[in-house]
Amino acid sequence: MITFEKILYIMKNISFLFAILLLMSCQNEKKEYQKVEEQNTIASNFDPLEAKKLMETHCYLCHSPSAEEKQGRIAPPMVAIKARYIDKEGYNKAEFIENVKAFVAHPTKEKALMYGAVKKHGLMPKQVFPEGSVEKIATFMFDYQI
Repeated sequence: MITFEKILYIMKNISFLFAILLLMSCQNEKKEYQKVEEQNTIASNFDPLEAKKLMETHCYLCHSPSAEEKQGRIAPPMVAIKARYIDKEGYNKAEFIENVKAFVAHPTKEKALMYGAVKKHGLMPKQVFPEGSVEKIATFMFDYQI
């Protein structure tokens, strides 16, 4: 004889299995990075993997995403920079790219938006980047979750 408790137990197990299958199917679509929102890129030949590699090569030495604050972080992580420009300042894509390019080209305290980071780590030294790489990095930062 099937009791109400047995039916309830079976239904709970089926619901649990369904939830597991749903979560597993979502994980199959997980990518190394995820698109934040669909927008046209600045350059038609923009390659996100190239831009990601440029960021890892030229930025992560100082702006490490994994270094802990007390163990060698010498500058804010890129995700914090992105959050400051976009979330706090409200820059759209074009403004974000132009402000990042302007600051990287000639870092000054007046252009700096991350006052606490400048106070803690000092002003970013002027860097020389390959032509167009800062724009590609900024485009990647804006378009993708980092």
